Amino acid sequence: MNVGERVKYAEQMVKEYLGEDHKLYLKNTRRMLGQMDYREKKITLSYKLVARSSDEFFDSVLFHEIAHGLSHDSYLRYYRAGMKVDFHQCIEFKRWCAYFGSHSARAIRFNS
Repeated sequence: MNVGERVKYAEQMVKEYLGEDHKLYLKNTRRMLGQMDYREKKITLSYKLVARSSDEFFDSVLFHEIAHGLSHDSYLRYYRAGMKVDFHQCIEFKRWCAYFGSHSARAIRFNS
């Protein structure tokens, strides 16, 4: 896929899984590949990820962030119950990552 196709694909997946109120943004960053902002309902992806990564790696990061959005409500239940759980250890998050075939690790390396 070229860059334009990747962006359209990512926007389509965000709307399909998270709804029309969630948006996709691209950002020029050095250290971050993807980020989910719950308050503003947006997923931010790195320009470098979109432009230079393989299709499989791109999908993995995109669906990792979508999994964050899908499992956010269940994570809040743990948090409000006083349980200190790392989001990446939340069982619902891991289930969504497994469903998408994405990684559930907090940090991964990007080799350009």
